[in-house]
Amino acid sequence: MPDDAEGQGADDITLRERELILKEREVALKEQEIKEKLNLEKRNLWFSSPLLIGVFSAIFGLLGTGIGAGLQGYSNFHLEKQKFDSNFQLERQKFEFSLIQKALEIKDRNEAAKQLLFLVNSGIIQSFVITISNSLVSLKSQPEPFSRELVRVKPGTYNSVEHVITDFGSLRQDGWFRIEFEGRKGWVFNDTWSIEEKSSSCP
Repeated sequence: MPDDAEGQGADDITLRERELILKEREVALKEQEIKEKLNLEKRNLWFSSPLLIGVFSAIFGLLGTGIGAGLQGYSNFHLEKQKFDSNFQLERQKFEFSLIQKALEIKDRNEAAKQLLFLVNSGIIQSFVITISNSLVSLKSQPEPFSRELVRVKPGTYNSVEHVITDFGSLRQDGWFRIEFEGRKGWVFNDTWSIEEKSSSCP
């Protein structure tokens, strides 16, 4: 019987040791769990901090404002550049028109064509190079229809030949002048004259 008592006592000790070991493990697991929770709460506390949220909000606000200002400045720059280019082209065209107008005031057609060609070839006139250059070459190369310039006048009666025809060398011996008006070739006679179609009375 004493042996049975001793065996029972040994089993009780072994059982208590096991329970103690299990409790120690439970305590260790709870400590680990508590540490993990504390670490997680610290992280959440950091990311949910009002100060941190305010800092990030300020940073993103400044970035958004800077990007918006940059885009607005870029857009304004290109808009001003387009305005400047448009105004520059307009002023240049006005200047070129004034040069063309002065050249066209020359009574000699060939001389006017030469001057316009010079302005185009030298690059002074650039806006109309494609549209007028070939026409000017053609105009310059055309032979004169009469001895000098072919005068164009409107129909009507004039008191003096010199009033319309100046430096014109197509006077016939009988006093008739050959001219063109509105695409029609006509004849005029002496100092007081009116434009008319060529008839049997004209040379």
